[in-house]
Amino acid sequence: MDQADTASRDRVRQFVRRIVATEEHELDCRAVLDVIHAYVDMDLSGGDAVAGFPGIPHHLMQCPDCAEMVAALRHVASLEARGQLPAVDHLWRDLQSAVTPHGLRPPDRPLLSGP
Repeated sequence: MDQADTASRDRVRQFVRRIVATEEHELDCRAVLDVIHAYVDMDLSGGDAVAGFPGIPHHLMQCPDCAEMVAALRHVASLEARGQLPAVDHLWRDLQSAVTPHGLRPPDRPLLSGP
């Protein structure tokens, strides 16, 4: 069995696990995104986000897009807590420099890598 077959089987297994883990009443992405900032804030401040926002942890296990959003929000919050968020004018300048007549070019460094 080659790597492509193994990767394909792993994706199928992951998909089946998600189907089996489906609950009768689940939150959709829109409902999660409406409160995700409060969920992350509560979690980072030491509150019980799981009790405060039931259903979100399960959704995050099922939805890689929303889980990625939580990871991004946590990253931004950690940069902010360390005083490493770049100034808005730096972000704006980086975004503007990424736009070319041929589309977007990758930035020289991650946009939220700090000052």
